[in-house]
Amino acid sequence: MRLRSSLYAKILLIVLLNLAVIGLLVVILLNLQYRVDPDRFFLAARSNQFEVVARMMGDDLREVPAGQIGAYEAILKRYEETWEVQFLLYAPTGGQVAGTATRLPPQIRQRVMGPGVAAGLRRNRNAERPWLRPPPPEGEPSPLGEGPAGALRGRPFPISRSFLGRTESPTRYWAGTRIVLPAPADSPVPFRVATLLAVSDSFTGKGLFFDLRPVLTLAGSVFLISILLWLPFVRRLTGSIKQLTQATEEIANEQFTVRVSDERRDELGRLGKAVNHLAVRLDGFVNGQKRFLGDISHELNTPLARMQFALGILEERAEPAMRGYVEDVREEVVLMSQLVQELLAYARTGIKGGEIHLSRVALRPLLEKVVSREAPDHLIRIEVEEGLHVMAQPDLLTRAIANLIRNALRYAGGSGEIVLSARELDPGTVEVRVRDHGPGIPETVLERIFDPFYRVESDRGRTTGGSGLGLAIVRTCVEACGGTVSARNAQPGLEVILKLRG
Repeated sequence: MRLRSSLYAKILLIVLLNLAVIGLLVVILLNLQYRVDPDRFFLAARSNQFEVVARMMGDDLREVPAGQIGAYEAILKRYEETWEVQFLLYAPTGGQVAGTATRLPPQIRQRVMGPGVAAGLRRNRNAERPWLRPPPPEGEPSPLGEGPAGALRGRPFPISRSFLGRTESPTRYWAGTRIVLPAPADSPVPFRVATLLAVSDSFTGKGLFFDLRPVLTLAGSVFLISILLWLPFVRRLTGSIKQLTQATEEIANEQFTVRVSDERRDELGRLGKAVNHLAVRLDGFVNGQKRFLGDISHELNTPLARMQFALGILEERAEPAMRGYVEDVREEVVLMSQLVQELLAYARTGIKGGEIHLSRVALRPLLEKVVSREAPDHLIRIEVEEGLHVMAQPDLLTRAIANLIRNALRYAGGSGEIVLSARELDPGTVEVRVRDHGPGIPETVLERIFDPFYRVESDRGRTTGGSGLGLAIVRTCVEACGGTVSARNAQPGLEVILKLRG
């Protein structure tokens, strides 16, 4: 037994699977690289690089005797040329020690004078940890220019982790970390704490603050995973929808032999089965209707012929006063006979369309023959090059062109010339146009004029004539030849366009 799955369930399952895989990937990357530290999350992708550089600078600065600010400046300048960012050195109270004179924005100044330093100084003063030496006497000048000092033995002074900040007007990106520097020889403590800042107008700090590669890797991985999960599903889904759309369009054009794949076990599979069933039923209905029309038309031919024969005899024997009535009856019988013939032609064309054998037909000679037969006294211009051929059944194409000419003569014969033209659109398609210069028809009914028994005028009397089958026969003939037919208002006039294989 084949299980039937819901399309909604499939989409939901793929969404959940996609989110699960992406979430797993994010967790793995966080655990391996970011460590989920609020103060380091955005900096973690490159903070190791910044801390390595800060450590190297700290080593270089510690080799300089305390108080030689010029040597500090030279070291900062050398690193600036290497990394293309600006380096600044500040005391914990916010006083600048070295680097280009810069006024710190308030938020960056707060980070330089962060609470971690004050807490560390308080811990030093209470002497709870034996490895911390007491601070220098109150009032002793700091080798960093100003501010409190910290001491250490065996490990650095308590240092806060790296931080990253952004300021506006102008936009600047800041990275900072604590470093330790040597104190003067007469100081009771061996080291002093300082803050090293790196400033750049680039978000990445020229690669020192932030490396886009991990982010791009994550984004690329998410995109690739999403594509791998969604592409096969979406491709198969859109393929089925496209097939169903094409099938319904062909069914609307009375191509009832079309079938779609119904192997899917979801809603689209059920829809495919419904479309196939609909095509079979419509094929039976339409072909049955055409067979019925054909049979009725064939059966009506004999009694109509007998009626015409009887009316001819009656007209000869009737009194002069009665002959007008007989003539009226005879005209009605003739109209009925013509209608039956059109019904028979329409039914035969529709039923035997699949059995027709096409051949290569020279177009201009065929058009000239139809014009000479249908409208020898009317001005009809033919604009078709010699040597232009189409694939068609000659009799069907002749009937289609003849019906179009008769239709143009009936509704626009007194409005001007009728033009028959043809051209090759591409090596495989030929376009034939039949245009009159009459009033045209409303745009809203253009698509319906090829339906059987449809007429723009509601009157079906002798003044307008016609049964509404002429253009329907044109369509069945052209489609039986493997072509298409359409119409448009040419302003003025109506233009019918036939497209056939060349």
